[in-house]
Amino acid sequence: PQSFGEVAAQITSVTSRHIIISIMAGVPVKKIARLGSNKIVRTMPNLPAAIGAGYTGYFIAGKLSKNEKKFLVEILSCFGHSLPVAREDDLNKITALSGSGPAYFFYLAELLEDKAKKYGFSAKAAKQLAGQILIGSAKLLENSPLTAGEWRRAVTSPGGTTAAALKSLAQDKFAVIFSRAVEEAYRRAKKMSC
Repeated sequence: PQSFGEVAAQITSVTSRHIIISIMAGVPVKKIARLGSNKIVRTMPNLPAAIGAGYTGYFIAGKLSKNEKKFLVEILSCFGHSLPVAREDDLNKITALSGSGPAYFFYLAELLEDKAKKYGFSAKAAKQLAGQILIGSAKLLENSPLTAGEWRRAVTSPGGTTAAALKSLAQDKFAVIFSRAVEEAYRRAKKMSC
């Protein structure tokens, strides 16, 4: 993104007749339009796209034919799932949720890993434990019609250990803290797109 202006000046002669698919964070359609194309697709992939398990939001600016849209979806499907959004600002929301989402996931894994090490587990065992908790839970969510909330309730026995942990999270306003963090990511994405 930081080199877009320089690169745009060098390639404008060949870009005007093509569909431009951008993965540049913070570079809005109005700037990408400097390339001369009236067919611009701005996307926001996330890190798991590198292994074909990503989630990419995309916004189409201009008119793409039915075949061009089909080709676009085929390209994006190589990276995992994709979601068309109606407004360009929705990409900022996708950035806060999905683009930053892997970091939230890794942070939770890191916290679980750190706690396991404090409980005396080896670094290797702690990493495996934290990773498998999250991977296994993600697979359950992916392969079941149940929502995350329904799974959370299913694993929470009244008066049990999970209920005690969730009560502590609620008392510490974890949901508020997490929501505020995602909102900060959204505000930052909007600011970068200006």
